[in-house]
Amino acid sequence: MEYKSIQDIKGNDEIAIVINVSTKYLTTLAILSLKKYTPLPVLVINCPLKNDDGSYDYFIKLMRDIDFDLLSLPLRSHGSTLDYIFQNIECERVLLLDSDAELKSKEIISLMLNESRKDNFFGAGFKHEHRRQLDDIYNLDNGIYCERMWLPTCILNVKHIREALSKGLSFNVKTLYCQNQKLNTIARKWYHRYKISFFRNNRLSFLSNIFKFKFLNIEAEWIFCDTGAIVFQYLCYIKQYDYFGLTEMSYQEYVIHALGATRGLMSDDVDAVKFESNEYHINRIMEIYN
Repeated sequence: MEYKSIQDIKGNDEIAIVINVSTKYLTTLAILSLKKYTPLPVLVINCPLKNDDGSYDYFIKLMRDIDFDLLSLPLRSHGSTLDYIFQNIECERVLLLDSDAELKSKEIISLMLNESRKDNFFGAGFKHEHRRQLDDIYNLDNGIYCERMWLPTCILNVKHIREALSKGLSFNVKTLYCQNQKLNTIARKWYHRYKISFFRNNRLSFLSNIFKFKFLNIEAEWIFCDTGAIVFQYLCYIKQYDYFGLTEMSYQEYVIHALGATRGLMSDDVDAVKFESNEYHINRIMEIYN
């Protein structure tokens, strides 16, 4: 079915969502894997780039052969799109599958669904652990990558996510320089003293300690909160809800992931893997899913 508004999507306790940004053949693989390995209805949310590749018309035609629903939304940041989805969709749980991800197993989704349905759980899937992070601007090993759900494949409880969003939190990316948010702007400006070589060699620790984090016994001058991390931290450590999380790299046994194909399409991010040719994906669609 073609929907005009997310509020029109009703009647499902659980739903799988794929967000497409001009990667229609990758998204087709995501749809087909969901149809093969899960019992969930599938919603494709199409967010076109300015130089759109004709994805929406393509999906309208594809719906004649494959049972899924379609909704168009304006292109926003990934975090803002997720905020909008969870603030407005009427269901209990959402399975998120990246447009550049493809399921390999029904067992992992069955496990995630069963765990996410338990009392006090706000989600299930794989999990990024917190870790030391290098500041690649000043080449300083003084940051932390914040723990979060692995968003390419996860199931989230809408009610609990909405609880976090109602507090003004967001899925959007943010870097924190101070535990006191009222001082965060000052702390950020103080941090950028490192652009002067004197301060890289003389860190003036007695002043830096005013702002320094101590996160799980690791001291750091900043914390990078990737997409979803702030919501994860609030629900896990403030509200003390549970998240069933498998280790991040164990996903490779259950999910094929192009590691940022959409990000690579939209930016010059060197960490994003540029995906293979359309011909490669069309051949895979035909050979694997007939």
